[in-house]
Amino acid sequence: MIFSVVIPVYNVKDYLPKCIDSVLAQDFTDYEIILIDDGSTDGTLALAQDYARRYPGRFIIIANERNMGLIKSLSRCLELAQSELIARMDGDDISLPERFKVEVDYLDAHPDVDFVGCMVSRFDENGIFRRQIPGIYT
Repeated sequence: MIFSVVIPVYNVKDYLPKCIDSVLAQDFTDYEIILIDDGSTDGTLALAQDYARRYPGRFIIIANERNMGLIKSLSRCLELAQSELIARMDGDDISLPERFKVEVDYLDAHPDVDFVGCMVSRFDENGIFRRQIPGIYT
C-alpha cells in the first residue's frame, strides 16, 4: 500500500458521496481510506458504513462516541494508517481523478519534499468562485 487517505467527517451526509466517489475514481488506486466520524447526528456514519460494505477491504471506518474535534480525530486516523504517505481530505472535498498520482509522482521525484498540496477550487451551488494554490513545504 502506497498511502492512506484520511477523511475526518462531521455531519456531511449531503456532501460525503461526492467526496468518497472522487477518491474511488482516482487513476492511482494503491491506497486505503480511513474515515472517522466525529459524532455526526445526520446519518453520515451510516452512509460511510454503506460504502465500506460495498467496497470491502478498502475502508477503515472509525466512530467517535462523541464529538472530539478535528485534531483528535485526525490523530486517531494517523494511528491506524498503514503507510508513511498520507493524503488528507475533508468530507466535503472532491478530488480530481489524477490528484493522487500527481502527488505521489512528485514526491517520488523530489525526495527532499515532505509535503505537497494541490490547487483548490472553492465552489458553491453556482460553481467555482475562487482558486487557491497551496505551497510546497520542505
